[in-house]
Amino acid sequence: MKTEVEDVFNPIRGEFEKQLVATATVYRKNRQPVTFKARWKECYNSKNTIWTSRPYQMLEKTALANALRWAFPESMSGMFIQEEISEDDGGEALKIVQHEQDIEVTSKKIETEKKIIEDHVDKTGKDELIMALKVLSGDLTSGMESLDEKGKWMKTNLSVTSFDQLKQFSKKSLKRAIENLKSKKANEFTTEELPW
Repeated sequence: MKTEVEDVFNPIRGEFEKQLVATATVYRKNRQPVTFKARWKECYNSKNTIWTSRPYQMLEKTALANALRWAFPESMSGMFIQEEISEDDGGEALKIVQHEQDIEVTSKKIETEKKIIEDHVDKTGKDELIMALKVLSGDLTSGMESLDEKGKWMKTNLSVTSFDQLKQFSKKSLKRAIENLKSKKANEFTTEELPW
């Protein structure tokens, strides 16, 4: 931990100014060290009186808390020390913490669901994979009117002229064809059509 006065560039004014800066470095085994600089004008909380009574200690705590967050994002991304949270901010800091925690929970759910789906696909037989290809193909060719047009699409995208021919494919080839069609389906939507 190091605290000193530094010349810090102010991008709003376009000039250098002297500020108190606390620098904290966190070392993790087998990783590069993580350093965070807490600058007085960015961190000072005038609504919290402890900042005026212990300015160095508060700036150092802020630098250390942020360095730890950066070094250990998987376990500390949503944690804040009391000094970083203002009671007069309408609870915004706590809302940010809750939002970060919600994102983390959602990410874990998505990873779990993805794993379940992957496990299911690994256990799925050829018939189910062919059925998935039929559904995806039906979605992608729904705008085509003639059977001739659909047949050409099938030959181009699946290298077959009938779904019965897919039974000769290996499970690995069928899975690859599904992924290929899924990406084609995803590219079908324009930004305006996306539900989010």
